[in-house]
Amino acid sequence: MVTGEKARMKMRAEALTLLLLFVLALTLNSEMSTVNWTVPAASAESPEVNTVRYGVTYLSTHYHYEPHYLSDETLDRDFSLFRKQGLKYITLAAVWKYLEPQLGVYNDAAIDELIRVCNFASKYDLSVIVEFYTMMQQDSFTMPEWLSPRKFEAVFTSETFRQAWLSFLDHCASRLNSSESIWSWHMMNEPARREWACNVSTEDFLELWTEMRAVFKSYSDRQVAIRFAAQVFDSPLHFNRDSRIYEVCDYMALNWYENETRNCTRQLLESLIPEIRQHTQVMISEFGLDTAAWNCTDQDQADKYSEYLALFKELGINDIIAWMWRADYNSPNPQPPGAGFNLAKNVEGEPRPAFYLMDVVPPVICIQTPENKKYITSYVALTLSIDKRTSWIGYSLDDHTNVTINDNTTIVGLPDGLHVIVAFANDTVGNMGVSNSVFFTIDTSFFSDDFESGGFNAWNGIRNSRGETGVVVNWPSYQDDYRARFMSNGGGGTEYSYIYKTVASSTDLYARGYFCISKSGIAYNNDNFYLLAFRAGSNNVAYAGWGKVGGNVRWCLMIKSGTKNAIAYSTQIPAVNQWYCVELHWKKDVANGMGELWINGTRVCSMNGKNTASFGNVSQVHFGLPQLYHCKTTTAYCDACKISRSRIGT
Repeated sequence: MVTGEKARMKMRAEALTLLLLFVLALTLNSEMSTVNWTVPAASAESPEVNTVRYGVTYLSTHYHYEPHYLSDETLDRDFSLFRKQGLKYITLAAVWKYLEPQLGVYNDAAIDELIRVCNFASKYDLSVIVEFYTMMQQDSFTMPEWLSPRKFEAVFTSETFRQAWLSFLDHCASRLNSSESIWSWHMMNEPARREWACNVSTEDFLELWTEMRAVFKSYSDRQVAIRFAAQVFDSPLHFNRDSRIYEVCDYMALNWYENETRNCTRQLLESLIPEIRQHTQVMISEFGLDTAAWNCTDQDQADKYSEYLALFKELGINDIIAWMWRADYNSPNPQPPGAGFNLAKNVEGEPRPAFYLMDVVPPVICIQTPENKKYITSYVALTLSIDKRTSWIGYSLDDHTNVTINDNTTIVGLPDGLHVIVAFANDTVGNMGVSNSVFFTIDTSFFSDDFESGGFNAWNGIRNSRGETGVVVNWPSYQDDYRARFMSNGGGGTEYSYIYKTVASSTDLYARGYFCISKSGIAYNNDNFYLLAFRAGSNNVAYAGWGKVGGNVRWCLMIKSGTKNAIAYSTQIPAVNQWYCVELHWKKDVANGMGELWINGTRVCSMNGKNTASFGNVSQVHFGLPQLYHCKTTTAYCDACKISRSRIGT
């Protein structure tokens, strides 16, 4: 026990040193506060999906602070529910009367129970706030029987009781310090300076609080605060928003019960909280209607909770504690249910959460489609089921930025390959739900071949005009071991050497191949050779390759428009001995037909608004040199061929 004037002077000197260090830190820092407002970690099974962190005051029985030890089953039941509800905090009360029943004699068995509850909180990733609960009035049930008078004011008027109080805090802090779940200490509850409470000055309180802070900080750097009744902190008869209090508290905890006769109005909070937040963070440690002044029903309290939650969010409050949760519904000394919001049963006697509309449960989202399977189209329907009304819905595809949607939708333009999708939804109070990840595969390809079989086994056949050849070789390298080589001897006129694949009749088709031209036979304007061709019936309806125009060789796209050829040239000039990804797209339509040519993923030629329907659907695709016109000796290498219903890309 700390006793004597010397001990008191030593503690005050230590506290003064801490205060000077604190002021020095403020001087060196341009911020108004140097508080490190840490956030309790979320568990893996209940991720942090809401910026507001909620908690509940956790009591053992229906009759305030009557000593009662909770069973493991009760703790597991309640804490598992709290985690399911998304709570981050619980507040546990440490009451002087019960923990020091005789002067200097501590009830360590009761402190052990607090430690046991803290250990259970750790199992559920709940952060604990230990509150040293004090009531200021005469004959307070929180004051020990040996304190005379039974009023907290005695701590100020008696050196013996002052040292007893500090020693009590020191003993509790030393015992509880090893509990990792403890996040913060609330050193005192609702201090007041009037005749009915502690008839002392603000300076007297500041001096005591500084000594109390030193006790807790001697064991750890956990945050400390004092729970103020908001109207008392504001009142000129009490603390009058004294800024020196911010030097003692790492954050402000405010209790709030609406009662206009006590100046507990919404307007007070709208004025008070922004001012406090200029100095430090704010936690709402209780709130609701003052049941002593209002003949309120459960619905009244529920409505008021909803109203104030909206206000707190508007004012930027991120930490909110509800009052309160009665742990043991079957207490040895049960009280009848009533209309107060601080009962664990409603007026019909049915158990229910104390926090009413403090809805911290995120929406449950289920992705019904797409499913974990393969799709042969480049689009999938996104169909969601959500168990709550929502204010926002979105999804993320392949870890990209969220896309907002208003309802079920269709995702289009999906490239071939494996995809993952996650859906999100905010309910009407801002809780965000996250679905499970759904993996699905897009495979729109009719066909692909890398020539790794060493031949044209995968193809329907090969065609060569006289003097032209097509073979599989292992040089030059693009990827893996083999690629196809197509050669023309440059005999003039129209020549060809190509492999072909028959595909399902298509009105919209893509084909891609990687090509390297080691020797180009183009010499004059209008000379050309093509690397890809689509065939409808007995007519080729789309080509992609090289052609010379205006004295330069360029990428060339040709499609049938009606019965005539429509030709487009790129601005790019291709080079020999370089691999290119060449992709051809053709779409059939009487008036809105089209053709597109991509090189290395960039569209270099396109034609729209054409009549591409004259010869029917495409049923065959040619790779290699499906046509050479007036070309000299030409050699083209081809690899990584693919035919698809959708855009393939590089």
